[in-house]
Amino acid sequence: MADPRLLGGRYRLLSRVDQAGTTWQARDERAQRDVTVADARQPLPRLSPELRHPSVVAVLDVVPGDGRAWVVTEPVPGHPLARVVRSEGPLGVEAAARLGLDLLGALEAAHRAGVWLLVGPDTVTVTPDGWAVVTWFAASPRHGWRDLAEVLSLASGVSEGPLAALVGRLISEPGLAPDVVRGELDRLLPRRHPVRRKPVMWASAVLAVLVAGVGVGVALLPGDDAPRKPQAAASSTASGYVDPPPFATRPDPCTLLSPVQLEELDVETVSDNTVGSEECVFGHHSRFAHAPRSMQFLLTVKVKRYSDADQAHKALFELTEQTTRGAGTGEGVTRTKPRPVTGVGGEAVAGEVIMTGSFGASVITRVGNLMVTAQYGRGSDIDTGDRAAQGAMKAAGWLVESLLRSR
Repeated sequence: MADPRLLGGRYRLLSRVDQAGTTWQARDERAQRDVTVADARQPLPRLSPELRHPSVVAVLDVVPGDGRAWVVTEPVPGHPLARVVRSEGPLGVEAAARLGLDLLGALEAAHRAGVWLLVGPDTVTVTPDGWAVVTWFAASPRHGWRDLAEVLSLASGVSEGPLAALVGRLISEPGLAPDVVRGELDRLLPRRHPVRRKPVMWASAVLAVLVAGVGVGVALLPGDDAPRKPQAAASSTASGYVDPPPFATRPDPCTLLSPVQLEELDVETVSDNTVGSEECVFGHHSRFAHAPRSMQFLLTVKVKRYSDADQAHKALFELTEQTTRGAGTGEGVTRTKPRPVTGVGGEAVAGEVIMTGSFGASVITRVGNLMVTAQYGRGSDIDTGDRAAQGAMKAAGWLVESLLRSR
């Protein structure tokens, strides 16, 4: 008999989030991570993988059922706005304006993706950092400005003044331009300091540990606990990869990823990269400048050139030995053992470093006589949705493709 609390053979329902029993805290037993599962009955909400925004809950999976679907999302810390106001009272004009800017960005992103958000006191969660996250979707078009007006009115608790006037305009002017709404909300906030375009301290710290603590093991095979003695670097693999001719010069790591690829990783070029360096840093995207640290990502790309493929192979092996010995937990840092991965360059491994408040993933691969590293980190010691690990793999794959195209 099937276990009624195990959905799709993967998601185990643990406890109800609401009294109606439509939303559950659950555990993804395959990926070993916490998730939220919601019962979406007919008509089903419109969902899209194109929608990625810090103020919209991330959808991980959809499990079909009898006339319904179970929507699996990342858990969002915090409480619904309605509950926050009931227990603590209105948040005030400034906090309400900040929530309004979060939700405005979410509505614009949803519009671009062709998705309708259900914005309301019970579907907007306020995180411990004061960030607003929309946790549910609509099956048909919504009156976005009216929904936003309801949230602003409840959150602020005011009936007069500039915010109350904006609420009135949102209700009476359905064609109000988003830039006008953004401008009115911005004026209610203290003057902002310029956004730092250099990596924030948590990211610099975790990547410094990654450099020293996450190695590569090109001579590892599945099931091995220690690196084997280096052999001559293979020129081709079972996946069809063939080593390119040797690189006479080291490629610029800042030019290997396209703007579209950086956008997908939620990062962008920072202004203080050193021209000619073997390392290039990409900071969190500007749209995440005021997001909680857990939603901010940092990518570092490193390219090191050796005289030939065998020398690159030997260097990777030696680094693997060193980092395998250093795996474990100590001084507040956990380093995983480097493990082999396939389908990325000629030979590659991956590993993670977890510190208080930060999580970093690293994939290092050999491409001919180059050692290429993709280090992807986030400002949380829990990699919800495996974003950091998957992002490092994705970046490494793109780097290999870019290098092969250049030959």
